[in-house]
Amino acid sequence: MTITVGVTTPDGLVLAAESRTTFAENERHRIVSDSAQKVFQVGHMGVAASGDALIGADTVAGTMDRFAAQLDDKTARDFDRLLDALGRFFDRAFDANMATRNETWDPETQGYPINLLVAGYDDEGVGHLKELLIPGPKIGDFAADTRTGGSMWRGQTDVVGRLLNGVDWAHLRTTEELLPPEVTKRLEGLSYDMLPPLTVEDAVDYATFLIRTTIDMQRFSDGTVASPGLLPACGGPIHVLVIERDSARWATPSTREHWSAAPARPW
Repeated sequence: MTITVGVTTPDGLVLAAESRTTFAENERHRIVSDSAQKVFQVGHMGVAASGDALIGADTVAGTMDRFAAQLDDKTARDFDRLLDALGRFFDRAFDANMATRNETWDPETQGYPINLLVAGYDDEGVGHLKELLIPGPKIGDFAADTRTGGSMWRGQTDVVGRLLNGVDWAHLRTTEELLPPEVTKRLEGLSYDMLPPLTVEDAVDYATFLIRTTIDMQRFSDGTVASPGLLPACGGPIHVLVIERDSARWATPSTREHWSAAPARPW
């Protein structure tokens, strides 16, 4: 699994992800690599991938490289054109893999194995953050931009959900038991009233904080009481890409010191 985070600010967009790849089949689970690439600069835009690491024999990173290699300059600079071209390219790759295996995939019953967060600017200088679901391709319902703000996280989001909302609503929705309305209302009051990041540097720190907290929780826990035996599927270095109106650049979290060092005590 993976956790990807996308954050919008008035001055730019941020995409971040960790770099662990895991293998799970039947009862066998293991960590395969801590050096997978999940955040990509594509033209003047950015993409962060979660879900399956492979499409057939190709990695998602290799598929992204093939897409970038055939990208024309006009598409590379236009958000809507890139979103459409990226979805069609990955959908064809996914369908071709299914065909070689004589299999089909039904998103309605099997879900979407690949999620792409796409960030970039349109011709009017507005930055957009949208999710692209493969196969389909389908554009997700939630979107954010540099005018209205907003963030999204995809992949293994249980830690972020519990941290920010006080409750893992995604997990609760999978259970058949419905909570009484008065209980639901009380639980909704546990959510933090978040301050939206105003600068790109704040957004870099915010995205990194959410991913680092997920990594550390998985490191120091064994799942939940109801579902023990967690595979620490998030880990490795955190990669962060900043997308601004005229460029994209790689960033690192802030190293600001919030506490001044105390003078050494004489002994």
